[in-house]
Amino acid sequence: MNTYSKIVLTTLPLVIFFLFVTVATTYYFSRTALIDLGETWLDTRLSEAMDIARGQENMLHEYGLEQITASITKAKLDAATEISAITVGKQGYIFAVDNKGTIIFHPNKYLVDTDISSEHWFQQLRPNAGRLVLDMEGKENLARFQTFKQWEWFILAVDPMEEVYGITNRMKPYL
Repeated sequence: MNTYSKIVLTTLPLVIFFLFVTVATTYYFSRTALIDLGETWLDTRLSEAMDIARGQENMLHEYGLEQITASITKAKLDAATEISAITVGKQGYIFAVDNKGTIIFHPNKYLVDTDISSEHWFQQLRPNAGRLVLDMEGKENLARFQTFKQWEWFILAVDPMEEVYGITNRMKPYL
């Protein structure tokens, strides 16, 4: 065996090993960055919805209407209408559930007033904010949620996993 062959046989496995390590590291960090970006994007949409609800609540207090049932109902309807107009990607949406498990507003009008209190993901909603993976309408979705305590609502920004993680899943074969 000549010297060239010996050098190739000793260095080629090292080169291939470091190539695989580099590709795996690149994939891991790229995937993590894209996932964080997707979740931050959902958080941004959710914060817009929360700002709308707070704005309606502040308006009730500003005009002294916080004790008038019709005014509260009107503020909730206005908030639901404005929040429903927020776009969350191509397939995502924002909806609200009260603390008893009834859907307050949802883009699918047939789900409004549906009792979801027995759903596993509803049991995971806690009084502050967080992240959920939920199954709605036959799709696995990523959701970020916050509690709007004044109206006892949970406001959720939801996007299908395929849309949030789609780029990272399409990136895998290329790496």
